[in-house]
Amino acid sequence: MIIICQRKELIWVIVEKHIAPQTREQLGREKFLEECYQWSSNYRQTIEAQLKRLCPLFDWSNAYFTMDKNLVEYVRDSFLHLYNDGLIYRDTRIVNWCCQLRSVVSDIEVDSKEINGREKFSIPGYSKHIELGILYNIAYKIIDEQQDKEIIVSTTRPETILADTGIAVHPNDSRYISLKNKFVQNPFNPQDRLPIIFDESVDQNFGTGAVKLTPGHDVFDYTLAMKHKLEIRTMLNDQGHVQLDLNHPFYHELNNLHRYDAREKVLQLLENKGLRRGEKEQQKMIIPLCSRTGDIIEPLVKEQWFLDTTEMCRQASSVVDNNTLKLTPSSTRKVWKYWLDNSRPWCLSRQLWWGHSIPMYRCSINNKSSEYKWIGAKSLEEAKMKANELFPNVPSNSIHIEQDQDVLDTWFSSGLLPISIFNKKNSQEFPTTLLETGYDIMFFWVARMVMLSLKLTSQLPFHEVLFHGLICDPNGKKMSKSLG
Repeated sequence: MIIICQRKELIWVIVEKHIAPQTREQLGREKFLEECYQWSSNYRQTIEAQLKRLCPLFDWSNAYFTMDKNLVEYVRDSFLHLYNDGLIYRDTRIVNWCCQLRSVVSDIEVDSKEINGREKFSIPGYSKHIELGILYNIAYKIIDEQQDKEIIVSTTRPETILADTGIAVHPNDSRYISLKNKFVQNPFNPQDRLPIIFDESVDQNFGTGAVKLTPGHDVFDYTLAMKHKLEIRTMLNDQGHVQLDLNHPFYHELNNLHRYDAREKVLQLLENKGLRRGEKEQQKMIIPLCSRTGDIIEPLVKEQWFLDTTEMCRQASSVVDNNTLKLTPSSTRKVWKYWLDNSRPWCLSRQLWWGHSIPMYRCSINNKSSEYKWIGAKSLEEAKMKANELFPNVPSNSIHIEQDQDVLDTWFSSGLLPISIFNKKNSQEFPTTLLETGYDIMFFWVARMVMLSLKLTSQLPFHEVLFHGLICDPNGKKMSKSLG
């Protein structure tokens, strides 16, 4: 059996280059998808020709493509199975956002780059070099009728001051004990009162020991905001441009600026206001990068579809612990266990056009955006039937139904591949015993095949995994199709 497993997200990236200088938005969704299918059809022949030269004994009558109708249906049905079991749910959380892709990316699609001190950096779609590794000290005026005081906050991201909702210090930091129950002014909006909170997770040795909290753009800040019930605000849109309310005091100076142009402008405005208190090199800093584009990840709060993998991860970890599933080399066992023991809910939705549709339908009465419910269904017709049952006293022509425009993470359908190709719904045994693959997709693909197969069939898709090495360039970067 041959599996032509073209990476769906990779295809649309290449097609975007092919249609340039037009963008996919200019071309339109329908035409863009036609281009993707045409590209896939053309290059499928090339892929098959190359494989035939390598392995002439394959049975080509059993070749599959990941967007074949029967596979699309199985992915849809599996999603609905997990949704009906209560494992897939809609939630608003802070996610890794790639402004270049204009989509969520998972934790394991984020690369970490360590820098020491000042370093100039470039990102796609932005012509200037960004200077990173700088810790800025900024004064926030304490709201106190009796005295004119300030607290100096250290931050590497001054532009996000626009979305601050608090200041945090350590409860044992003697410098700030007197500030309990106090508030400060947002430097860009004096009417905005920000509470000073005390939390043991704050590092007293980081900068001045006082940090600003911007829960809409930082994972650590988001965690503290949930704990202390702080407001969550965002000041960037999906493209990474500043987005302020029309009545914001600095709307005209800052609105629609690129996030790194906004950094320069914010620093200039702080200087003009007399609120900058110097800067210094950050000795060690970790920069999160999108593994697909090289763009700097922007944490954003988004409503997405998530899969609760708690029990699935436990099972996938257990089969390695008890040697039911053998991993070679044995050193990969620790990595496997680390990923599975530290997993978070899996964000399944992607803000892309090419991929498996999410079988969820947004139902509202008279198209009121504030009042709606989600319905899981195999088709629009089934969604209409379920909507009529959900709203029995509402005329059908008053019910507005729209399918979610997002697509599924490509690794969800890839994780279902052993079942959709071999096992399906008849619980036959998987014909494979050994999987050979690169160690770089251990959690992306291998662990998820194990997780989903155990959940949906109670069987392992294979009994041994051999992780091989990778071919790298002189700089140690993995060679791949996306590099050309």
